[in-house]
Amino acid sequence: MNKCARYLGCFSALLFLACSSGGNSTIEEEPPAREDMAQVCSDCTVCARDTDCPPAAGFCDLSRNRCIKPTGSGVFQAGGTLTAGAAPYCVAASDLNGDGRADLIVANNMSSSISVLLGDGMGGFASPVNFSVSAKPSFVGIADLNRDQKIDLVVGYIDLTVVSVLLGDGAGRFGAAKNFAAGAGPRGAAVGDVNGDGSPDIVAANFVDNTVSVLLGNGSGSFGAAKSFAVGTDPRAVAVGDLNGDGRLDLVTANNGSANVSVLLGDGRGSFSAASPLSSGIAPRALVVADVNVDGKLDILTTSSGSNTLNVFLGNGTGGFASASNFPAGSAPIGVVVADWNGDGRLDLASANGQSNDVSVLLGNGMGSFGTATNFRVGNLPRSLTMADVNGI
Repeated sequence: MNKCARYLGCFSALLFLACSSGGNSTIEEEPPAREDMAQVCSDCTVCARDTDCPPAAGFCDLSRNRCIKPTGSGVFQAGGTLTAGAAPYCVAASDLNGDGRADLIVANNMSSSISVLLGDGMGGFASPVNFSVSAKPSFVGIADLNRDQKIDLVVGYIDLTVVSVLLGDGAGRFGAAKNFAAGAGPRGAAVGDVNGDGSPDIVAANFVDNTVSVLLGNGSGSFGAAKSFAVGTDPRAVAVGDLNGDGRLDLVTANNGSANVSVLLGDGRGSFSAASPLSSGIAPRALVVADVNVDGKLDILTTSSGSNTLNVFLGNGTGGFASASNFPAGSAPIGVVVADWNGDGRLDLASANGQSNDVSVLLGNGMGSFGTATNFRVGNLPRSLTMADVNGI
């Protein structure tokens, strides 16, 4: 089983796209100010730290222990604006029609729809095609739910007790939404094979009843009755990954109301242990799991919108985590993504900041620490962001 987390949708590389829900039905583009993100092996010197590399090489790629010359700067230019539905709440990206170009998927909170914008591979997108879903969608995620090698969608809601599944045809179109019962207010979701049967399952974060719901899939796009597990107060997001190295997927939630994250270890059969809390900043709204210090163990990264920080919990590989290290971002960070922005072989962070109307980029040092945030202006009230190479550069 893949050790890496499979976290989908809102808080899912390498152009920024930030959903702005304040007043306009728009998505903001932030193209990178560079020509290539590729890492270049400068002289292939073996290294364990930056000082092992000659000045011309630049950095030690800790994942390969080779000296590299970064080709990116982590700087993004002002971009364009795309039209979606009313109050775009969440954005995701994938190649929906098999043409090798990134497309966009947007959950429109006030128009009860999902917008699909097909990309032309040069940074442009077609007019949105809308697919109806239930009222106030708050999340859209991508996965192949019926194992036909075509991207399908998972949709979550603020006011309902269901998640919706829309099966894709591989040409950028989707069938009618089919609803499956979850908990109350499934605002976020993730997909992974939590019971080891080879079929994708859905995990939903239910902010009203303070639970996560696990819906086991049958491999054909249908899902069984939800089984719920208690977490902290007001969970807004959930991620899956093997946090303790036993080959089984575990869960972690960002709990907005209790200012913590919950870790639930999986048994590989679709059930999970009682939640263990980790204190975070105020109002954690999103999270991802990734190995940010290159030790082969998954770490947890959250936004804390009430503290204006990004929180990093370094994992020990057995399901335990160090206390959070906090890194300042913009005002009210909500969405978060992880990628190597400057091509130095180290993971960096970016957040969508709902009150300062910008995106913060924090470059990582490969040891679990991050530099001072550089902020890039976007539209009003950005709530989520995703990443994709939309122009092939």
